[in-house]
Amino acid sequence: MLELWQQRLRRHISRQFKYLRLVFNDHFVIALIFLIGALAMGYANLLKLLPTAPWWGGLVVGLLYGVVLGVGQLATLLEQADDTFLLPKESDLFHYLVAARNYSLILPTIFSILAGIAILPLAAVLVANFGLWAGVMMILTLIILKDTQLWLALLGAYEVNGKTPTLYQHKTYFYGVVYGLMLLGLYLSPFISVVLALAWNLWMRRNITGYVLEGQLRFEANIDLEAARQYKILKIYNLFTDIPSLQRHAKRRKYLDFLLKLFPANHRNTYLYLFARGFLRGTEYLGFYLRFLLIGTLILCFVHQLWVSLVLYLLFLYLSGFQLLPFFDQYDSIVFTKLYPIPAKEKLAGFQKLLMTILGLQWFVTSIPLVFVFGVSSRRD
Repeated sequence: MLELWQQRLRRHISRQFKYLRLVFNDHFVIALIFLIGALAMGYANLLKLLPTAPWWGGLVVGLLYGVVLGVGQLATLLEQADDTFLLPKESDLFHYLVAARNYSLILPTIFSILAGIAILPLAAVLVANFGLWAGVMMILTLIILKDTQLWLALLGAYEVNGKTPTLYQHKTYFYGVVYGLMLLGLYLSPFISVVLALAWNLWMRRNITGYVLEGQLRFEANIDLEAARQYKILKIYNLFTDIPSLQRHAKRRKYLDFLLKLFPANHRNTYLYLFARGFLRGTEYLGFYLRFLLIGTLILCFVHQLWVSLVLYLLFLYLSGFQLLPFFDQYDSIVFTKLYPIPAKEKLAGFQKLLMTILGLQWFVTSIPLVFVFGVSSRRD
C-alpha cells in the first residue's frame, strides 16, 4: 500500500508542477508582487488606525486564527476504481491513509507559519502583552490543531455499524473548540493553548487505531471527497490554462436574461449572442471575472496612494481581459459552429464587442472607489 501511495504521489506532484509552471507565468508574478505590496501598505495603514488592546481584540484575532485552519484538506488521491480493486486490501489501506494524512499536513503547516507571521503585528496591537514569543506559541498551536483536524478527517473516513463519528466530523464542533483554545491563549496564556491542543491531539492519536480496526472504510464517500477536492484545484488552474480533464457545467441563471437584451439575437450578432449567453451561463469565466471585480474593488477602497491605486486599477483590468482571451476558442470543438454561414471576422468582432462591454463594466465599478478615495476625501480635507 505504501508503494501504491508513493506512485500516486509522484504522479500527483508531477501534475501539480506542470500546471503551476503555467499559473506562475511572468504576468501573474508581476501582478502578485504589486498585489502583495499594496496589501502590505494597506495593512500597515490599518494598524495605525486601530486602538491599542481593546477588549474585543482577542475575539478578532482568534477568529483570524480559526480561518487559517480552514486551509488544507485530507488528500487521499483515491480514484474511481479503488472501491472495486482495492476492496480486498481494505485492512492494509490504513497505512496508505496515514501516509496521505502526513502528506496533507505539509502545505497547511507552511501556510500556518506564514499566516501566523502575518497576523503577529495585528495581534500585537489588539491583544495586551502579545509579543514574539506569544506569536510563536500560537503558530505552534495552529500546527497542532491542523494535525488534529487531519486525524479527525481520517477518522471520518471509516464507519462502525454504518455510523460515522458525526460529533468529531461536525465542523461546528471542531471550530468551536478551536476558537475556545485560541481565546484562552490570547486572554490568558498561549502556553495553555499549546498544552490543551497537544493533549487533544495525543488523545485522538491514541483512540483512532481502535476505531479503525472495528470500522469499515467508506470507499464511495472518500472517493467523492477526493474528486471534489481535486476539482476545486483544477478550477483554479483552469483560470490560467486549459484543463482537458475538467468537466464544465452550465447553469441556467434566468435572472440574468435581462442582460442579453443588450445583445440582439439576429444574424449579424450570432457570435456576439453566443459568447454573451455562454459567459452568463458558464461557471468558469463568469466566476473568476466576478472575483476579480470584487477583489479589485475592495482593495482599491483601502489603498490611499494614488500611483499604487492607478497601477492596481490598470492591472486588474489587464488581468481580467487576459484571462478572458481563452474564451474565444470555447466553441471551436462544436461542429455546428463550423456550419454557421458567417465570415470568420464576425466571430472576432463579436468577441471583441463582448470583451469591451465586460471590461467597460469593470472599469466603471472599479472607478467608484478611486473617485471616492481621491475625489470626495480630498475635498473634505
